[in-house]
Amino acid sequence: MRILKLAAAAGVCAVLSGLAALYGQLQTLPPTDGLYGSSVVRALRDPFILDVWLLAVTLGGVVGFLCALPILWRVRLDRALLFVLIPSVLTAFVAGAAVGLLATFCVLVVGLVMMIACRVRPEWILSDPLTF
Repeated sequence: MRILKLAAAAGVCAVLSGLAALYGQLQTLPPTDGLYGSSVVRALRDPFILDVWLLAVTLGGVVGFLCALPILWRVRLDRALLFVLIPSVLTAFVAGAAVGLLATFCVLVVGLVMMIACRVRPEWILSDPLTF
């Protein structure tokens, strides 16, 4: 059950970060770009953008999940999930606007730092990792 919670959290974080990064990138497009002023939904209707977006989100979600397994295994997930999610999504928005597709790596670094920060909080450590 704990593995499923970590996998779901990694997936949600990856999708929300991917949407935030795409939104951030759309805000920086020049008026001459065909997607200027477009919504995220309209941008994802483009097959190329959708393919690249899905690849980045899948890569981020899988790597994030594999890192979360050992790092967050003994941490209270009810506290750690938002602690990792919020900075990751905010970083995705800023990095998406600044560096585009490289936002995936920026979000992974921030997510890892926040996961590690969860481990140094003694009140968040579980004595029995099978409890939630």
